Amino acid sequence: MTSNEFKLLEYLVGHFQSGNISPDDPSTHLPYSKVLSDVGFPNDGRTPGDSLNRHAMGSLAEWLHENNLPAITGIIVNKLTDQNRGGFPSKSYLAYHQRQDMDFEWQRAEIRKACQIDWNAELEKAGILLEGDFELPEEVPETLTEGSKKTITVNAYERNPAARNSCIKEHGVTCVVCEFNFEAFYGERGKGFIHVHHLRALAEVGEKYEVDHRKGNISIEKLKNEISSNKALQRTRN
Repeated sequence: MTSNEFKLLEYLVGHFQSGNISPDDPSTHLPYSKVLSDVGFPNDGRTPGDSLNRHAMGSLAEWLHENNLPAITGIIVNKLTDQNRGGFPSKSYLAYHQRQDMDFEWQRAEIRKACQIDWNAELEKAGILLEGDFELPEEVPETLTEGSKKTITVNAYERNPAARNSCIKEHGVTCVVCEFNFEAFYGERGKGFIHVHHLRALAEVGEKYEVDHRKGNISIEKLKNEISSNKALQRTRN
């Protein structure tokens, strides 16, 4: 799976997990132009749909089909104002899944299945782990109003999901510092979860750089010693 496919997969799964998608209500589905803008792919095709197909959507549809997962790219649709296929996906969506054009009953059935399954568990079977925090914003308060409303400006530093998955394959999902394992503590709810830290924060790097997921333990022993010392100090205070 390419990084673009992963990015689009995570984006779509997030919408299903939010509970905002209704199989029979196209107003809850996502127009091609919105998806293209949200995921940040170039609009270099004849239409936003063509651009999405070029960068990830078509190949992701094929990957979903090969892994017997619901055809979730079907929530990417033409705008409701489109006179020909308003609220429905393009012909290519059905073609990728080897369905006849205009088979929207099948499309809705696939979306219904996608609303019901445990995506984290199903994707783990296919070797994909989603965490949902691949963009870590550096929040800088800009304005505040009286009440609960505020505006913030964010600088988002892009992470490479493939590097995270490779790191997990190399080191596992048990913390190498404190040996905490989410599944052991929380049970099924914590299965496959871990936060992968950089030795140097992305915000400090400030630019694109090459990452080696195999490295990362240069300061682990030092951190372990600091934790042990801190625990010992806390015991003396108690």
